[in-house]
Amino acid sequence: MTPMIETLKGHARQLGLSSLVQEADALIQAAEKEQPGYCDFAGSLLACEVMHRENRQLAKRMKASKLPLAHDLDCYDFSFCNGLSRQQMSQLRELNWLDQTYNIILSGPSGTGKTFIAA
Repeated sequence: MTPMIETLKGHARQLGLSSLVQEADALIQAAEKEQPGYCDFAGSLLACEVMHRENRQLAKRMKASKLPLAHDLDCYDFSFCNGLSRQQMSQLRELNWLDQTYNIILSGPSGTGKTFIAA
């Protein structure tokens, strides 16, 4: 490994760019093959770090939500009367409410499927 790569990794470590420390060798090898411009190379380094941080934050939020991860809305039991019709479930699954910046509140007594739907 060249001293310059070690220096790059040292700077990345000092700045807290953990993904760049791990992926520097692969990114540099890819850049040597593709020969991108300076801006493209710098962009790929930063994009790697941004993607790593976004994935880490998503995993952290999923863990903090404490929602069961194995639930599938295809397995939802509509035979239990809980006030949610197939049409309403279909509308929820389309996620149009996200684009329209609406909030969804699931309320009801225990055992009616609120956590199942949220998960």
